[in-house]
Amino acid sequence: MEERSVGAEALAYIDNCLLRGSTLAHKVRSVDLASGEVITYLPEGADPRAMLRFDEGGIGDQDASRSWVCSLVCRYLNSAAGRCAVFETPWLCTDPCVHDWSALQWFSHAGALFAFVASGCCSTQAVAAALHAARRYPFIAVLSQFSPDMLCRWQGVDFATELLGEMAARTDHILVGAYDEESALLWSRMLPVK
Repeated sequence: MEERSVGAEALAYIDNCLLRGSTLAHKVRSVDLASGEVITYLPEGADPRAMLRFDEGGIGDQDASRSWVCSLVCRYLNSAAGRCAVFETPWLCTDPCVHDWSALQWFSHAGALFAFVASGCCSTQAVAAALHAARRYPFIAVLSQFSPDMLCRWQGVDFATELLGEMAARTDHILVGAYDEESALLWSRMLPVK
């Protein structure tokens, strides 16, 4: 697998995914995507034309991609205090699956559930569990920064719309599933996570 830069077509795909997402994704659409850059990780020698067909498979490796996503999110979270990765899920507070979430950190907004992983408690297993909870294709994750003491108070809280807007404003990275879940796109406000 190798890092590949993708251009304006990727920005349009990400914006379309955010449009189809839920509340947080809609808030994140306020981020100026054109001010960042987008990368993906694909097998060496991937066909450049296939790289631009973000909603088609046959180009990547799902296991290697999930490993890359989990590792990338952990590196981001572990590089500074107060960082979080929030994954949109298709679940509502009333869904029976919530009882299986005892090992996950989560918050809600308007009845919708969001899984999150915060710095200080990050492991690839925790990120994989949050990614699994997302269970939506394409998955959407927002990597953002808050004060560490604020993150400690999120578990099980019903968020106000203003806090979701603040999370969107503080977004460093947006991860979106692509290539029929064989890889993902990473939009970065700054240089990609190394």
